[in-house]
Amino acid sequence: MSFGHALYYPYINLTNKNWLKHAFLFWDKISRIVPSSVSPSDSEEIIKIKYETGFIENYSPDKWVISDTFRTFSEYLERIINSEDFYRYYRKRFSHYFEGWEYEHWRRFQKDFDFRRDILESIVKSSGTYLHVQKIDRNLKEKLFALGLAIPGENEYEDWIKIDNEIGFIYMTYLAKSISKEKIIPIVTDIEQFYSASILFEPKLFRDYQSEFEYRLDNLLIGYFLPKDINSVPFDKLIEIRKKYSVERINFFNMISNLCQSLPEIDNE
Repeated sequence: MSFGHALYYPYINLTNKNWLKHAFLFWDKISRIVPSSVSPSDSEEIIKIKYETGFIENYSPDKWVISDTFRTFSEYLERIINSEDFYRYYRKRFSHYFEGWEYEHWRRFQKDFDFRRDILESIVKSSGTYLHVQKIDRNLKEKLFALGLAIPGENEYEDWIKIDNEIGFIYMTYLAKSISKEKIIPIVTDIEQFYSASILFEPKLFRDYQSEFEYRLDNLLIGYFLPKDINSVPFDKLIEIRKKYSVERINFFNMISNLCQSLPEIDNE
């Protein structure tokens, strides 16, 4: 893990203030994936720390990163849509389509493309999440439309697509990992489920154990010594702490990094 700079995903707006305060003491800088045509809906506090400390940085993904993500994610998608796990997952999501006659519905879900697309589009309409078109390759967008895993946005969301939550979450992880490789920085999130979002479909996606353990150990130790009600601590105070203890913070992270490198060699239970 490269201490100092991390890439936040999956959202544009940072709304989890408690997580952000931990991250503010944890990292020197956080980048978030923001299309060039989008202005984040930042609170006054977010604007304050962004411009006073440079802690938050907007990153607009390059076209080649989007194309690279399209290639890797498309391979994953092909495997998934033809698997039984795909059916089982969506059967739980929209169970009233599959009451009784389970085997017959499974066969129809596999063979009847229109039937499957109608089911998936219904899920997207009722509980999908929005993804900006500048974050996704045009060919992948059209493919998701054809499969029923995404639908075009409307009115004020014309520059967005509405995508199935699970597929959208996993796609954003692929995108974040592509950017992470380009920038050589770790990815972080304030949504715990993202560490296991695709366990059902692709467990290997999150198996970067070394960097994940290092990040979690740092966060665990910082969280242990922080006030339990840190949410009530103003950002002005945290800015003060960052400035006052900058040397100590660097020493702490160097110590954690060295510890994590030596842990695999320890054979004493």
